[in-house]
Amino acid sequence: NFFESKWFSFFKHYIKSRFGPKHKFQNYLSEVSDNGIYKLEKTSPESKPGISIALVSDWATDTNESDRIGVLIENREPDYTIHLGDTYFVGMKDEIRVNFLSDNSSWYRGTSGSFSLMGNHEMYSRGISYFRDLLPTLGVYSKEQKKYLGQKASYFCLENEHWRIISLDTGYESVGIPLIEYIFKPKCGFPDDIIKWLSETLNLKNDKRGLVFLTHHQ
Repeated sequence: NFFESKWFSFFKHYIKSRFGPKHKFQNYLSEVSDNGIYKLEKTSPESKPGISIALVSDWATDTNESDRIGVLIENREPDYTIHLGDTYFVGMKDEIRVNFLSDNSSWYRGTSGSFSLMGNHEMYSRGISYFRDLLPTLGVYSKEQKKYLGQKASYFCLENEHWRIISLDTGYESVGIPLIEYIFKPKCGFPDDIIKWLSETLNLKNDKRGLVFLTHHQ
């Protein structure tokens, strides 16, 4: 059905998305008040034990299945929701709007915070709408300001005295130059900013807590 009815429009959409400079990689190096480390906090009902986190990846966004998943997540009222990447088809503005930002979007924002990692599909549109439109609507929820404070970069850490949940960006370097990438394959490596953040800001060598790493690619 796809090849019979959607192939031409998809090809046009793909070409329009892929060509051009990608969005500048965002980091915490210039941030004074935000270093990408956030305290794990419980804001869900006290009747629910512990802190709950809902993880979703390759969400099949804007389908009946993804809407159903969104309802199931909302019914659990998690403290945090984290999208692990791949907003279909190529993460362009309209797709980000429909899947995450519109009033009838099925993406549930956790009561304590909501975050999103970069996948390769968001980079098929050069990461522009992911950084520009989506991230400012996410982040930690402020009870005082009654809003989400924004996610500053595509990587972050949630922590308490026992655990660190470290979410890293393998998506930004996962897509190469169109057509040429089929010969010279991208490596999904970490940008230098992330390596510096891991070693200097998180100081993992001296950390005795349990560590949970989240990425889009294995």
